[in-house]
Amino acid sequence: GEGIAGLAADVSLFPLDMLKTRLQAPQGFKRSDGFNDALVLKFLEALRKVRGLYRGFGSTVLREVPFSFIRFPILEYFKNVYRIKLINNINLEPWEVANCGAVAAL
Repeated sequence: GEGIAGLAADVSLFPLDMLKTRLQAPQGFKRSDGFNDALVLKFLEALRKVRGLYRGFGSTVLREVPFSFIRFPILEYFKNVYRIKLINNINLEPWEVANCGAVAAL
């Protein structure tokens, strides 16, 4: 969550921050390396590596969504059976819901 947001902010704002810093340099933009070709290439390489982190995301979603559609109704069924038949319609404790979820995930 926060790590990905921070990485996205750093990757997207780094070039702008670099340009701003070099424009404000006392020796001037060109003398402070201006548009350094090596730095631009490093930045593009970093973007390619970040893109590689998400390479399997689509296949993971395609695998997980159908199983989630199956697991959640089974979880609700187990919670209802447990609540009604075993403990006389009393709200479940968190550990009891966790047990129902563990059985539903099998």
